[in-house]
Amino acid sequence: MRVLSMARGVSRGNSSAGSGRGSRSTASSRNLRAAPNTRRRGLRGPVMQRDDIFARDGYRCVFCGQVFPAEELTVDHLQARSRGGDRSGGNLVTACGGCNARKGRQPLARFLAAEPETYTNFRRHAVHAWKRHVQAVEEEVRRMAQSVERGAQRKGVRAGERQPPPPGNRP
Repeated sequence: MRVLSMARGVSRGNSSAGSGRGSRSTASSRNLRAAPNTRRRGLRGPVMQRDDIFARDGYRCVFCGQVFPAEELTVDHLQARSRGGDRSGGNLVTACGGCNARKGRQPLARFLAAEPETYTNFRRHAVHAWKRHVQAVEEEVRRMAQSVERGAQRKGVRAGERQPPPPGNRP
């Protein structure tokens, strides 16, 4: 039997079919198709166009609060598509290129917790974001702030134990 490898263009073996041509096996034709995990996800909710999102948000970045021309703006997903987010209006906000680059791939709550002014701007300008996103961000930011505060208190206690007593209290 003759097998034609599509990737290498190499034929092997003797032909028993008599046609003289190699047949494509399902394995070799499978290599030509797209990877199975590249299928598109179903859309949930109405899809908005970039210009519609920019106009809805007043061409204002929800993170820094500044107004920009459309060419300098990007659309940011509040909940990343890789984490189950969709392309509906409640999950999309306007962000300038600089803020979107600063945010990068980190979760929204972590980004906002690290920058209090950005968090204030987000609360003020992201009025079209889904309430569940805003509430989840608020809870996560509050949790992160509490854990940082507890860590600072513990560190202060440990640091206080290691310091020598003040000069006026020596025996």
